[in-house]
Amino acid sequence: MPEVLEKTDLTIPEALEILRKRASEGELSELQTRALTYLETFAKCSADNARKLVQELEERGVEREYAIMVVNIAPQTVDELRTILAGSGKTYTPEELEEIVGLVAKYCGSQE
Repeated sequence: MPEVLEKTDLTIPEALEILRKRASEGELSELQTRALTYLETFAKCSADNARKLVQELEERGVEREYAIMVVNIAPQTVDELRTILAGSGKTYTPEELEEIVGLVAKYCGSQE
């Protein structure tokens, strides 16, 4: 069993980027192939856009774990976003929520 050197939370698009790279370097295990299929189905933006969106959300005070959830789900409405951020412990103004929904649309509006 390989030693774990580092752990980090990833968005779905970032995980997809890693598995695609591994697939191009050689054969994937059955579990990795299933994960790749899942990630391809549910990635809502590119890995680069996911990283940029997480960074912008963190700059606006969204905790990293919630920023990652926002990227993974890509809410299209304030109500959807409010549901995701409900457990964060931070209260967001309607304007902040609208701004975040706008950022999601900017970065995850279309697949590249």
